[in-house]
Amino acid sequence: MAFLVAAVLLIAAPACAKSRADRLAERLGSSRGEERVRLVTALGRTDSDDAVAPLIKLFQFRKAQPGVSIAIVRSLGRLGRKDAVGPLMECWDHLESLRLRGELTQAQQRLRAAVVEAFGLIKDKKAAPLVLASVADEDPGVVRAGVLACGRLKERKAVDPLIGLAGADPVFIPLVYEALAEIGDSRARPVLERGAKDDDPFAAAAASYGLVRMGDRGSLEVLKKAVASDQTGKPELMAAFYLARLDEDAGVDKLVAVLSRKDSPLAETAAEHLAQAGNRRAVGPAADLLENSQDPGLRLLCVRVLAGVGGPKAVHALFRAAKDSDAGLAKAARAALSELGEED
Repeated sequence: MAFLVAAVLLIAAPACAKSRADRLAERLGSSRGEERVRLVTALGRTDSDDAVAPLIKLFQFRKAQPGVSIAIVRSLGRLGRKDAVGPLMECWDHLESLRLRGELTQAQQRLRAAVVEAFGLIKDKKAAPLVLASVADEDPGVVRAGVLACGRLKERKAVDPLIGLAGADPVFIPLVYEALAEIGDSRARPVLERGAKDDDPFAAAAASYGLVRMGDRGSLEVLKKAVASDQTGKPELMAAFYLARLDEDAGVDKLVAVLSRKDSPLAETAAEHLAQAGNRRAVGPAADLLENSQDPGLRLLCVRVLAGVGGPKAVHALFRAAKDSDAGLAKAARAALSELGEED
């Protein structure tokens, strides 16, 4: 009798053991429009091998709506599995043929940038020549994605082209400095040292961040001094953002203080920086504000922070918010849970 019970349990177990990725993938087939984009995004946040195959199967980039294809590419990049490199290469080649014929739509241009960014996240060296070439692309969105990807790939061949790009177009200077920091090549040090003295405080902060990444502790003190300043503007918040990325308490504390300050005109900027920095130390304060604040706008910003940072504690706080009496907040929390690959 005991043997029969055990056998029944073993048979039933697989049906009960479906992963979140499996459950989300089952719903893809019947989904449409925004619902499909939401499910694709959620799959990308599961960090599961089971999410890759259904995304690749759905990746009909020649005929699908570009918005869906962009969501798939971003999710494949976030998952970081090398199984996706082949399909992404095929997509790139197709888009290049359209570009050469002058037939690219604006949405397809965004798809090109998403593909380059995905290659940087997957970190497969087979994509390095394509990523390197994208730094000189005619589309600024592709150039931006290429700079990021060169940094993530730690592509040393990109150092000179990146330095040249910074000299040719000031718009890309902070991003180039960040990429040079990721690559860590000594050729970049003189460029970053000059950049740290730049009159543009955003460029100077990015250069200081790069120097810290290359072992310069003095530049860390420069960033801390900017954050400790009595002034609180966007340059100071940018310095705080870089400190948060460096896992320094001073950066997270500064951004949280600005976020929680009543009627702060920079609260949204602080929330964006916290979400992008991805520092888990922001979760506790954001969850507390979400739970206890009476300010609807601030609570929505906290949802954004928690969705950006992620992690078990963020998910727990969002599940609580999804049951909130404020219908708008509850809806935002449910959307954030979906983005994190969770189901309410």
